Parts: sequence; C-alpha cells; structure tokens
Amino acid sequence: MSASTNSPERYSRAGQTTGRRLELWIRPGTRENGARRLVARAKALESDGCVEAVEVREWDAHHDLSSRLHSHREREARVALQAFKRWAWQHGSELVGFGERRRAGRGRMGAEYVTQRVPWALLAEYQDGVLVNVTPCDHERRARCVSERLERLDGPESADEFSSRSRLIG
Repeated sequence: MSASTNSPERYSRAGQTTGRRLELWIRPGTRENGARRLVARAKALESDGCVEAVEVREWDAHHDLSSRLHSHREREARVALQAFKRWAWQHGSELVGFGERRRAGRGRMGAEYVTQRVPWALLAEYQDGVLVNVTPCDHERRARCVSERLERLDGPESADEFSSRSRLIG
C-alpha cells in the first residue's frame, strides 16, 4: 500500500465491508471467562444493527516479534498489532496492556526470539474499512474498558470518541 502515514487508507484492510465493523481480539481460552460477555455484547450490537459486522479474533498472550511467523493466525495478529500501534501513535494515544519486550526460546535447542505481551482483550473499530478507534483491556476480571466502549457504540456520536482506556498524550 502506498498511502502516506497520515492517510486513513493506511489502516484499511482489503476486502472489508463498508459501514462500522468491530474486531474483538482475545487470548485463547478467555472465552470461558470475562470475554464471553464481551463477545455476546458485540454480537448483540451486530444483531441490533448498530454495527454491520463483528469478528472475534484470537492472539497469543505473548506475540512473537521476530521475523519467524509460524501460522496464518500469527501473521494476521502481527499486521493488526502494527496497525493498532500506528493508530495510537498518530492519535497521540497510549495503548494500555502491552507489556515490555522480552527474549524467549523455543525448546532446548531453539533460537532466541523477542516477544511482547498483548492485552487479554482489545476492541478495534473500523468505519468504511478504516481503523477509527482501538480500546485495549488488560484486566481479565475487569473488562469494563471494552464493555463500556461497547455500551457507548449504541449512540450516534460514538465514531468520533476515543477510548476511555487510550490515554491521550499531550
């Protein structure tokens, strides 16, 4: 894509629908805990017609930042993670829930690689295929940040709001 860094096209994803679309990123296994309520709330917004589509995606607790990607899911998570960080940088926001980078190894003889902890849940909002808001939540037992954002999506002014958990940096 040849769009400039300031262009909203930078965050669009090929083949996406028009209108408002949500992606709810969660860690595997969290569906049984608080994420089940988030998924149900997001799907209710879709069935009520508040959003056109909802997609629930999974990412590992520690994302591999090295050049080796072992699955299609890891590749998709990396592209999304980069888009979320670019969005935060351009909007002067800090995305909470992302841990420090650390070195890890694959097995006894495996080479070291760099990982970063990701939030247990993250809500990404797209308007006409363009990323317009990112709401991360790092507290599995307290999913208020994402659930509050889902509640606000019922209102007409929600497209211009920023997440309450994305702190503006002055």
